[in-house]
Amino acid sequence: MTRPGVRARVASLWLDQTLAVKGLIAMTLPLLALLVSLAALLVVSGREVTAENEVRRTLRLQSDIESVSVQLERAATGVRGYLLTDDVRFLAPYLSARQNLPVILARLDGTVRDAGQRTRLERVRRLVGQKLAGLTELRDVQGSRADIIRQLVQNKVLLDMLRAELQAMTVREADLVAARTADSARVRQWRMLVLIGAALLGILGAAAGTLLYARSIVRRMQALREDARALALGQQPGPLASGRDEIAQLAVALRDTGVLLRSREDALREARLFLESLISSGPILMVRYDSARGTVSYLSPNAGRELGLPTLEAARPAALWARVDHATRALAARHAPLPPPGGTLLTRFRHGDGRPRWFQASLLPDGDELLVYALDVTEREEAARALLNSEERLRLAIEGVQEYGIFTLDAQGRVSSWNSGAQRIHGYDAPDILGRSLATFYPPGDRSAVQERLRTAQRDGRVADEGIRVRRDGSTFWASTVLTALHAPDGTLRGFSKITRDVTERHAAELAVRAAREEAERASRAKSEFLSRMSHELRTPLNAVLGFAQLLQLRAGDAQQTRYADQIVRAGRHLLGLINEVLDFSRLESGHLTLNPESLSVPDLLREVAELVGPSAQARQVTVVVPGGGPPEVYADRQRLTQVLLNLTDNAVKYNSPGGTAVLDASLAPDGTVTLGVHDSGPGLTPQQISDLFTPFDRLGAESGPTEGTGLGLAVSRHLVTAMHGHMTVDSTPGRGSTFRVHLPFPPFPLPAVQEAPHDP
Repeated sequence: MTRPGVRARVASLWLDQTLAVKGLIAMTLPLLALLVSLAALLVVSGREVTAENEVRRTLRLQSDIESVSVQLERAATGVRGYLLTDDVRFLAPYLSARQNLPVILARLDGTVRDAGQRTRLERVRRLVGQKLAGLTELRDVQGSRADIIRQLVQNKVLLDMLRAELQAMTVREADLVAARTADSARVRQWRMLVLIGAALLGILGAAAGTLLYARSIVRRMQALREDARALALGQQPGPLASGRDEIAQLAVALRDTGVLLRSREDALREARLFLESLISSGPILMVRYDSARGTVSYLSPNAGRELGLPTLEAARPAALWARVDHATRALAARHAPLPPPGGTLLTRFRHGDGRPRWFQASLLPDGDELLVYALDVTEREEAARALLNSEERLRLAIEGVQEYGIFTLDAQGRVSSWNSGAQRIHGYDAPDILGRSLATFYPPGDRSAVQERLRTAQRDGRVADEGIRVRRDGSTFWASTVLTALHAPDGTLRGFSKITRDVTERHAAELAVRAAREEAERASRAKSEFLSRMSHELRTPLNAVLGFAQLLQLRAGDAQQTRYADQIVRAGRHLLGLINEVLDFSRLESGHLTLNPESLSVPDLLREVAELVGPSAQARQVTVVVPGGGPPEVYADRQRLTQVLLNLTDNAVKYNSPGGTAVLDASLAPDGTVTLGVHDSGPGLTPQQISDLFTPFDRLGAESGPTEGTGLGLAVSRHLVTAMHGHMTVDSTPGRGSTFRVHLPFPPFPLPAVQEAPHDP
């Protein structure tokens, strides 16, 4: 990439940053210069401290070297003094040297770093040891004078060697001190230069950051100001500012604002044109009246049409004012206050065709001018007056109603109007009852419920009620009432209307009917009790008769006796079946029925019923078919459901033709209902026969036929199915047979608790 390309990319990257990032970068430049300066200053200061420490260490080395030389010379002088005087006090320097020299040498060993100096230090340590050993021998010498001189000469030679080594070390350390002192001075000079450079770098960084930040903002803000000025003048702004920072976003927003402003100006212009067109063709009349000059400054184009006047005449206030009704002019003459801003004024105006017209005007002050919006409401006012007339006629009609008490209540339940029917029923004249509470018409024990009835009517719209009401003279009557809530157009409760009718005679008739029904029910229960007791009393001797007849069958001597015995048994069993059906029917009517529900196998139940009616069907040449399939189980009382199916299947066989069929099947509905069906191919039933089918003791004209029966089987079966929470249906077509269906709920239904029936004797 070329250098101009890199520069352009960097400039674009800089412009894309947010103002916060740019400010951070501008602040970072002087901070970075400061950090660099501080780092350099720290490095230089460290070197300065190191140089000064080296100078101090060298000075300590020189001091320790001097201490070694002094200690040895004092030790040698002390030993010589001891030899001359034999006074042990002269040995004190010697003893001090023996104690201090190892410490000084050890300190030198830890301080010396120069390789040459360390070599000399090793020689000095060896010579010091030898010197101390020689001084010890000199102290302890016991020989002749020549031996002492020899020892002294040897110690002097060692001391001279030590002095030479120590002198060399001292010279070397002096050179090192000079070099390190010069190095420390140079470091201090560098520190001064670094401080000056840091100050200059900080100033330059701050100036560069400020200049960079200012150039990127000020120039573009000036461009934004020019764009805003162009938009204010309705001109096209300049090109968009480059970059994606807040200034660029502000430029885009300013450009979008200009576009939106122009579009709204266009929309406002179109709306103004549309409004003027709408006003011209609409019914609202607009007038701007200059009260200071007494002139009309604006008159909508539809004024002439709405007022029926030429436009020039409609624009003259005097001409308009002359056509306003006398009431409005009298109001203005008395200087009565105008309606508040936004309020309305209803006035009558004489139209150009001479007819009066009603206008509703809104008056809006606008400085020294008055804006008037007027709408022709003649039809509404005429309708309102017609409604008032209609209400007056209705009021007069209500006043004439005598059969119904019609009156109204206010929102608190106080009587506000009263008709003659209410006066006749309740006994109150209008002046005596107006303003009194609705509770006045209720017995003292029922008055607490009046407010609840008012709340119910307000919530539900109306509430109907019957009960005892009290007349003015204290007498009571049975009333049928309807309480209706009355609401204003805005939904506010205005009050209630109450319609009362005296239904005392009807109520007395209903009580009489109820008493008669209760008496009939008591008679029915007595009948059922009688049938139940009679059935029990008849079954005891009948069982004995059947027992003896069966013995006669077993002991009959000839065919005639056997035939007689068979007739007795057959007649007895028929009578026993009749008694059982009567007993079941009486139990069902009295509610004394025992039910033991359980889960039953449907296929087994249908096969059992088919087997039980098999001999009878075979004798009548009727085929009983159980096709199978359907639901596996049903929940019911086994004995009673078997009784129902046997009754239906026995009827399908008895009333069938030779060669006919009786089909027993079962099905399961989607709602879980189990349906057991019995279909026959018999003669079928007419609609009239179906309607009388379940009437007790009604055999539908088969009493004179060869087929035996009591007329109770289907009635008992229907009651049994109902007791098991099911129902029975029948479909039949004359000549095509009949279908009886038993519908039972499944899964198990909660059977009601029943009273245990007395056991049969």
